[in-house]
Amino acid sequence: TMKMKSGRVEGPLGTLPLLGCVLAMVKDPFGFWETQRVFAMAEFPNEKVKAKASWNSILGKYMLFTTDTDVTRKVLTHNSPNDFMMVVHPSGKHILGDDNLAFMHGPEHKNLRKSFLALFTQAALAKYVTIQDRVVRKHLAQWLSEHEGEELEIRDLIRDMNTDTSQEVFVGPYMSKETKKEFSDAFRDMTDGFL
Repeated sequence: TMKMKSGRVEGPLGTLPLLGCVLAMVKDPFGFWETQRVFAMAEFPNEKVKAKASWNSILGKYMLFTTDTDVTRKVLTHNSPNDFMMVVHPSGKHILGDDNLAFMHGPEHKNLRKSFLALFTQAALAKYVTIQDRVVRKHLAQWLSEHEGEELEIRDLIRDMNTDTSQEVFVGPYMSKETKKEFSDAFRDMTDGFL
């Protein structure tokens, strides 16, 4: 357990020098992140608080995993090259590019985040929900008609539905079927790169 100014952060008892817990993450990605979540939900009965965050080390880098919006907000507001740099994935810069929002910091990062605020007002979110509901219902109806009574693997179906939902929300009817497929395929390649 590490102690910090704002409380305690749970994590492993120790990690391998340089490698950290990367072997555990590669061997069982779901189990690794689930363990981080369990650490982050730890309770300290004497202090009557929850951890809300956990730590680990991956390839010699300190990692903080948060389960609380306030803690996440505090971490993200201190995103600078001198404090705490966000690392999305060990191969993230190769997959997303060096100039991706996830790797920016300082005023440039803050200004770009501000430019997105209009996309997340209550009025905008209300419009998105209507579109998302329509797209999800369309996909569910299609799955039920094509696979009624069958067991099936839905990972790819869900991923396709998610990309379709995003495209409908942010671009609307202005993408051709070919462009949608090209985007979906590129998104699939990107997400596979993270696995």
